[in-house]
Amino acid sequence: MGLLNDNLINIDVRCKGKDDLIKYLSHKADEEGKLYDVNKYIHDVYQREKEYSTAFGYLIAIPHAKSSAVKNSFFTFARLKEPIKWDDNLVQLVFMIGVPDKDANNEHLKILAAISRKLIDESFREELLKAASTDQIRTMLDRVVSESRF
Repeated sequence: MGLLNDNLINIDVRCKGKDDLIKYLSHKADEEGKLYDVNKYIHDVYQREKEYSTAFGYLIAIPHAKSSAVKNSFFTFARLKEPIKWDDNLVQLVFMIGVPDKDANNEHLKILAAISRKLIDESFREELLKAASTDQIRTMLDRVVSESRF
């Protein structure tokens, strides 16, 4: 399996907040066999969050970690039913990225850059918020990754 599959795309998710969502998406990645150790990965995501918040406005957060707990690079997506408070921002679109720490190509930075460039486009964000199915979202996100294949 590649970076993204239907089981890693979650729409209309309800959660209590940032912590709940980080755990939810981490467990989704674990269920897909992307992690060696889900708790270590969650710890590494929080370590990264301590450096600075991964919520950057426009209802978007991109929590991520380069971690020895990651077997295979992945990203998960969640569109929340209602925005949640994420540090000083409200968030409704969340992309979680995991990359093995042994990755010498800084793949997570390339994935982050590709997603971030596309998320500047307001029409793309609107499409994500309005998409009716995981198929539509997967097609959109696959295009982002393939257009900037690293």
